[in-house]
Amino acid sequence: MVRKLTLLLSLGGTLVTGYLTLAHLRGAHVSCMGHECDAVQQSLYAQVGSIPTAAFGLVFYVCITVLVLMEWLGRRREPVLKLAVTLSLIAAAVSIALTGISAFVIRAYCTWCLVSAGICVLLVPLTFLIRKRNDVERDPALAHYLMDRKYALVVVGVALFTAVRGSSMVRPPLPTAAPMVNLPDLFGEENHILGNVNAPHTLVVFSDFECPRCKEHYLELYNFLQADENAKRIRWVYRHQPLVNHTKALEAALAAEAAAEQGKFFEMGELLYENQAKFDRRQLEGYARRLGLDVGQFRSDIASPKVLARVEKDKQAANGLQINSVPTFYVDGKLVPAGLGPGALKQIAESPAPPSEPNRQGTSGEMRPPSPPSSQPSETHEGHDQRETGHNH
Repeated sequence: MVRKLTLLLSLGGTLVTGYLTLAHLRGAHVSCMGHECDAVQQSLYAQVGSIPTAAFGLVFYVCITVLVLMEWLGRRREPVLKLAVTLSLIAAAVSIALTGISAFVIRAYCTWCLVSAGICVLLVPLTFLIRKRNDVERDPALAHYLMDRKYALVVVGVALFTAVRGSSMVRPPLPTAAPMVNLPDLFGEENHILGNVNAPHTLVVFSDFECPRCKEHYLELYNFLQADENAKRIRWVYRHQPLVNHTKALEAALAAEAAAEQGKFFEMGELLYENQAKFDRRQLEGYARRLGLDVGQFRSDIASPKVLARVEKDKQAANGLQINSVPTFYVDGKLVPAGLGPGALKQIAESPAPPSEPNRQGTSGEMRPPSPPSSQPSETHEGHDQRETGHNH
């Protein structure tokens, strides 16, 4: 019975981690309860180097399945069971550390990851019980088993590493009621804005051009703000947060900024998301031609320190706000931890204006959006990139 339950759990873990690994490699949306799975899968901790974190779990579950089957068939039971228990202890320690990172650093939970973590924890007593039943040691108590120095050294070493590594990245948990952030802190010195600059609602999005979930939200927002009535109610501020594990995201952000130098930021953003991952220099210049840009200027701008500094400022702002996953949304200065669900944009547009708008108060260090010139329309939903500049009063 214990063997069967162990095999059943390890096979279940194989399916879960196999699905997450495949979704990560394909850059596909992860289906789960709520809206947080993609936030976890697009975080800095979703891969180690170029290897998806879920792939390590997949290897672990396959190993446990093979080891339990070998024990069942009577193949080298003692070393097989020692290895099974050791791997289970290591996997449980790593799973607990990753769950802590989800809670305190990413501030989002992936349902599939929690299921996998639960399976890892359950496999520890199950593999130990299998070993105990086989009576491969004189004293099968777990405490005595851990006195086996060869295996205890590995287990304790991995547990300490994950604990220290995790604690170095942990930040204070987000309160239940997300605090307001002053809009000047979200805006910075200049930004790309789509919609009426004097709209009652402000939606600030930190995004990454290589992130599949960012693509969904970008295209949804871009299309939503093409309607005049929506553009009058919401101004969308785009800010960069290219994650380090997305190797082409920075190059795409530079291309968007180079296009912005010729007034085509959002149009370039649409092309980048529609052709996600096709971000080599030749392809980026092809997008510039499609938009009718001066390709020579585009080529010069994309390599300029000015454009790089613009992206780096957004990254610094994101790091200052402890943003570790994308997309991250702020609605009227308030963090939306779980992201925007279906119908959220319409709800925001139809809701009354917030009681106070700190970006328009005119006090020291706050921002006052410029009134649009009378000769030009105030909306930018036709694709024109308007920027706000901070003023100190």
